[in-house]
This record gives sequence, structure tokens and C-alpha cells, in this order.
Amino acid sequence: MYKKIMTTLIGIGLTTSLSAGTGLDCSKALEMKSDTLEVCFDQTNNWLNDSYQSLLKERKEALEQVKLLKEMQRAWIKMRDAQCELASRNTASGAGLAGVRCEVILTQKRANELERMALDAEFF
Repeated sequence: MYKKIMTTLIGIGLTTSLSAGTGLDCSKALEMKSDTLEVCFDQTNNWLNDSYQSLLKERKEALEQVKLLKEMQRAWIKMRDAQCELASRNTASGAGLAGVRCEVILTQKRANELERMALDAEFF
């Protein structure tokens, strides 16, 4: 189920905050129940995609930087997927929920990182 959810979320539309469109505070993912967590899962992936696309647009003239950004993001996705798969396997009950919580938390952190990169002129 975890991999299926991830695959379907890759191309979802964009929003710009953790609570965009729903008013949910997704920073409290550890406390959330399944249905609410699923909404936050969508929101955080949308936020990540928006942050990533903004960063790519900002650097579109620097082809080598864009190439490296794409490689960096692909590597991050692999790391996140592996880390959350491990989290779900290390949970006796609610393994699927543990994986989704992991996704939400790590994706929030990554979206913040990408936004900081876009704002930090010294980064590039």
C-alpha cells in the first residue's frame, strides 16, 4: 500500500503550505489518525513538489545546477522511501500508518530545505 500511495502522489497539483486548502496543521503528524494523516500526506507532497519546481524555475538558466538538483532530489526520494519502509517494518502494529507518518514528517523537512535553498543566494 505504501509504495502504491507514493506512486500516485508524484504528479499531484501544487500548494504552498502545510495547511493549504484544508486548514490542517500537518506539523502534528505523530498525533494524527489515518484519515487526517492521508490529507496531510497529500498536502506535504504537494508542498514539496511546489518547492522543488520553484527552485528549478529559479535556476533554469544554470543547466548544470538543474541537473545536480534533479540528481539530488532523486537521491533524497530514495533515501526517504527506504527510511520510511524501515520505519513501517519496525512497527509491530500500524505499520502502514507509521510509514505514512514518516513520509509526512520527512517531506515537510525536505520542502523546508528546498525553500531555504531558493531563498539563500549563497547556496548557489
